[in-house]
Amino acid sequence: MHSLQATPTPHHGRHGFTLIELLVVISIIALLIGILLPALVAVRNSAIRVQCASNLRQAHMATMNYAADHNDWLPPRSGTGAAPHRMQLSGQTLHDTLVEPYLGDMRNETLFCPSSLYEARNPDNHSQYVINHVTYAYFGGYGPDSNPRWQVANRPDLRRVGRDPSTTPLWTDLAIEMGSGRWLGHDAPIVADPPDGQNVVSLGGSTRWFDSDSLKPIYIDTGNTFYWPSGQRPGFD
Repeated sequence: MHSLQATPTPHHGRHGFTLIELLVVISIIALLIGILLPALVAVRNSAIRVQCASNLRQAHMATMNYAADHNDWLPPRSGTGAAPHRMQLSGQTLHDTLVEPYLGDMRNETLFCPSSLYEARNPDNHSQYVINHVTYAYFGGYGPDSNPRWQVANRPDLRRVGRDPSTTPLWTDLAIEMGSGRWLGHDAPIVADPPDGQNVVSLGGSTRWFDSDSLKPIYIDTGNTFYWPSGQRPGFD
């Protein structure tokens, strides 16, 4: 008799990864992330700029509706202390004259840029909203002789529609040099370098993005220097 012996089970292939294979896979994934992440960030930033521009167009539309109801006069901002980003001056507020009647209670959606500046200037309880915690600057309502803080010789007349060229900026995304090497802007709240730019809607309604190298000082208030695009009004340069 022949003794029965167990036949070894054949080993079909191997299971799992070697350490080298695992490291190769991790390296490929890291490389793909490194390639795709900048593109994703760029898409996100572009979407934010588009939403920001949409906010400014709504603010412009409300301003023009106000002017249509007030014999072409724009919401007033004249007088000392009426910095472009401030909502309030001596009891007169843009919220009362412009936002509430023409935008409704839309301060969160319309007057706050959805960029990083939102977190820096939008307190949870909105306690500072009526003073200066918005992220856009309104240059309408200023007359050529009403405020000496303009940084140009031929100051614009933005008190009434038609008194200044339609290319003059009316609403802009904040771009402020705060002194002591600090800046406040669209995607860079309180940093040492200028923000990368700002959205601007002109008196005529044209809205576009301007890079920081296109901006120039235009207005100073309590040490803060406000910027808007150079060359947007004849005679400014």
